[in-house]
Amino acid sequence: MQYGNLLQKVKFFATRPFCNATMLYWQDLLIRHVLDPMHCEKNICENVLKTIWGHRDTLKARLDLQEAGIRPHLHPLPGRHLGSIVLPVAPYVLSKEEKLKFLDIIRSLKTPTNYVGQIAKCIAADGELRGLKSHDYHVLMQQLLPLALRTLLNKETRVAIMRLSRVFARLCAKSVDPSSIQQLFEDTAETLCMLEKVFPPSFFDVMSHLPIHLVQ
Repeated sequence: MQYGNLLQKVKFFATRPFCNATMLYWQDLLIRHVLDPMHCEKNICENVLKTIWGHRDTLKARLDLQEAGIRPHLHPLPGRHLGSIVLPVAPYVLSKEEKLKFLDIIRSLKTPTNYVGQIAKCIAADGELRGLKSHDYHVLMQQLLPLALRTLLNKETRVAIMRLSRVFARLCAKSVDPSSIQQLFEDTAETLCMLEKVFPPSFFDVMSHLPIHLVQ
């Protein structure tokens, strides 16, 4: 399987057998899936940061959009020179000035003692966030991302990320009202649909779809 071929990837995951289902005791398990919300939240937050930082916005990701026939304004364009390709500016990627604003908010953050690690010290010289712990991603996902992105990116992308933060905040609450689970399930499904409208297909791996199963 190669990247840049959306139809081939869909066929690969659709026909791939589930390895656990081949175990002899699989049919006798009372709980077949045990998902760790903290682990899922850490991976999804890391995925969001890589996407808005531009690491997932590659030529192969744009070719997937072109092959699927969606978002023609993001399709690769021929450059001025022979054989060169130009990628239009993606609305889900922070500009250089927006990255500086985002990092300034992280650096100026003041929190209570032992509330979260020193995230400001995790900012590398090249402006990347490295060395974050799972709890750092937990606070970043639920509280800091909505704060730092409130004036950055376009409205659709910003609202989708904020709704995702709200979903995890409700999932990780100390007490949950059973009567609100159905509404949370519908909100989570709607949030994932909003993310599919603004983020490239490269954002959606196995981990990105787990919030809907966490609610279930």
